Amino acid sequence: MTNIATRAGHAWTSASDRQRTVAMISLITAAALVPYLNSLANSFAYDDTFIIQGNARVHNWMAWREIWLTPYWPSVGKELGLYRPLTIFLFAVQWAVGNGAAWLFHLVNILTHALVSVLVFLLLARITTRVPAMLGALVFAVHPLHTEAVANMVGQAELTAAAMVLGACLIHAARPEGMYVSWPRRVAMGALFLLAVLAKESAVVLPGLLVLIDLMQRRVPLTRRGAVAYIDAMAFTTFLFVALLFGYLAFRFDALGGTLVGTDAGPSFPYLKEHRLLNAFRAFPEYLRLLFFPADLTIDYVPATVFAVTSFEAMAIVGLILLVGMSCLMLATPWAPLIGAAPAWFIISVSPVSNIFFPIGVLIAERTLYLPSMALSILVAVVAANITTTVSQKAKRNASIALACAVLAMGYRTWIRNPDWKDTASVQQGVFRDHPESYHAQWSRALAEWGRGNLDEAARWFKIALRTYPRDSGMLGTYGAFLMAVGEDSAAIEYAKIAYDMHPFMPNTNVLLAFLYTADHQHENALAMIEKGERQRFPLAVTMAMRAYVYQSQGRLDEAAGAWKYTASRITNGKWLAHAYHARTLAYAKRDKEAFAALDRSRPLAGDSINRALLDRTAAAIRDGCYRNADPTQTGDLYGPPTRPLCDPLGSWFDRATSVHGASFSQFAIPRRLITEARFREKNAK
Repeated sequence: MTNIATRAGHAWTSASDRQRTVAMISLITAAALVPYLNSLANSFAYDDTFIIQGNARVHNWMAWREIWLTPYWPSVGKELGLYRPLTIFLFAVQWAVGNGAAWLFHLVNILTHALVSVLVFLLLARITTRVPAMLGALVFAVHPLHTEAVANMVGQAELTAAAMVLGACLIHAARPEGMYVSWPRRVAMGALFLLAVLAKESAVVLPGLLVLIDLMQRRVPLTRRGAVAYIDAMAFTTFLFVALLFGYLAFRFDALGGTLVGTDAGPSFPYLKEHRLLNAFRAFPEYLRLLFFPADLTIDYVPATVFAVTSFEAMAIVGLILLVGMSCLMLATPWAPLIGAAPAWFIISVSPVSNIFFPIGVLIAERTLYLPSMALSILVAVVAANITTTVSQKAKRNASIALACAVLAMGYRTWIRNPDWKDTASVQQGVFRDHPESYHAQWSRALAEWGRGNLDEAARWFKIALRTYPRDSGMLGTYGAFLMAVGEDSAAIEYAKIAYDMHPFMPNTNVLLAFLYTADHQHENALAMIEKGERQRFPLAVTMAMRAYVYQSQGRLDEAAGAWKYTASRITNGKWLAHAYHARTLAYAKRDKEAFAALDRSRPLAGDSINRALLDRTAAAIRDGCYRNADPTQTGDLYGPPTRPLCDPLGSWFDRATSVHGASFSQFAIPRRLITEARFREKNAK
């Protein structure tokens, strides 16, 4: 690795060199694209449903203030402490271009991954030579660890930030021999740095990676005078990065409401605050396993897939030893780049997402290892470069065969894992298939059995999940919803209260308690919780619908109609349905003419023939006087029958809106009528 800068400067001069480089880039691009082609069939899954599908900001790319001056998460951004406005803006552009089509988001992810893989090659070629660089980039292109970042839409934050960071690194590495950085390069790197941190916070490591590249290219003389000269040469570049960072932090501080890292980054995992460093050490053995043997992958590294540690247990000790060892190798980089380069890249790039300096909300997440995983590519490249000069032809051939088999195996593992991200149900099924010991898997199984009407099985899985890990307020609240559905109203509200007391800022605790109060006709308690939810920017499609039900139960029909009208004016998905419920409330108020006008506003938005047929049945019900003689204060049951008129085709908003809003409504869709019928059939069968 001596004289790298000089050698790199002449690596692209001849026509034959350029042709070989183009061929290598084509191979890397194909390797990055092919394993992910089946992810184009994926839909919105997991966090996609909240960040993209149900996020009003994403549905209006011209909403500048909402996109650029608000937290990443729509309703709990201050607490979670994430600020990624560029990512939200890119999602908004894709939503506008593709009219909300899922395939476009997946296509952008795949193409961005291909770009990042090529940048890995170009950067490695500035550090070693082209063939070893190509081998390292091929490993990066197919590595199964990247599946979550590429096959799940919200992974685009990782991909975009990595592309910007590696672009800046390449600009820095490609400069002429010496320490000097020209002003055009400084400006370009500064712009990429700013875009990268606006895409994802972890890109803040770029300045450290630039210094590492200079050490790898031996641009820093290992003398006191040389170090001073290097500091002087990098002074303006450093000042530019610091100025941009402070500007970014100022916007971040304002967007997050007076905090930089959030007030509770991981509400479901308090052990990340109580025993943060111990669990950070615990993660390092998993990091290395995922890099070198990525056969066992999962979205959930939660209890009991990976148990939290509360003392210096064996895995925490192993992790600390690994961290210390890798840090020592990193410090050797100035004198031995071959030894220190890969550990240094990993330590620097993983540091913001490792829980070492502050809690990030998850113990391990595969997507956060996207940029750090380039350490493996560096290792492959430097080992390959060393092999070419030190071993026999037979050893080279055997090593080439082994690497080719590894690349093919990793590509196949990536291909077969992509369908796990097809939708939220597929994610949950994949977790249960691979790690049934995970409390998330058990929770998902409970929800699945509930959806099938197997209530005893659902109750059993809920109890297993609660025994495995009882500190997740979201799961406690969902169990409360289940208890409400099966008629155990008092117990349901008690569980929801426990969940709310644990994390009052989380939508799945606050809004759920409001929902249960609404269903139990505790009107004042319900309104108080709804108002708290609205102050915390919870989904209007939930809070305003509950307001409408409460107002109707109180006989305040004008206010109920106003709530439905406001809902219809503010939401994107399900606008036609909100107009229909507005019409029904007007019909209860005996304002039939206005009700028909509301249905007329709904029809152009209804889309398919099934929705239009529902509107036609609603119009017929109004004409036939279905609502005129009903007591509206007795028809506000969120579960539909038996209190609503039998002639009403609409039923409960929360049942119907689940199909429109997906996961945003899954915990509120509790059709008690179906459960009651299931219990009746079960009793008769006995």
